[in-house]
Amino acid sequence: SRERDQLLAQCHQQQGLLAACQAQIQQLQGVEVQLAELQQAQQTLQQEHELSLRARRILQEELADERKQRKQVEESKAVLESERSRHQRSKDDLALSLRVARKKAEEAEEEQLRAEQEAAQLRD
Repeated sequence: SRERDQLLAQCHQQQGLLAACQAQIQQLQGVEVQLAELQQAQQTLQQEHELSLRARRILQEELADERKQRKQVEESKAVLESERSRHQRSKDDLALSLRVARKKAEEAEEEQLRAEQEAAQLRD
């Protein structure tokens, strides 16, 4: 009977251990499900991250292209402004030359009139 009691005690102990093991197995299965869900979420986040990186690279390339175009436009504007200034200076120089030439022409005409008047006076 004592042996029987010991066997029953051991049997109860083994049943308790078995129940604890089964509980741990169920808990482990729950953890495995959570792990699978987390791995799927991680994969989704990784894909989103890669997509974001690709989008960022594309936007950076577009920004670089836009900056390059703006720089070219600014350089073209500077060249055009320089040309406009050069043309304005040439126009101003030509206008001055024309005024000087007209003045000389007027002076020459006046000189010619004086000479003709003097010649007419000398003939008289």
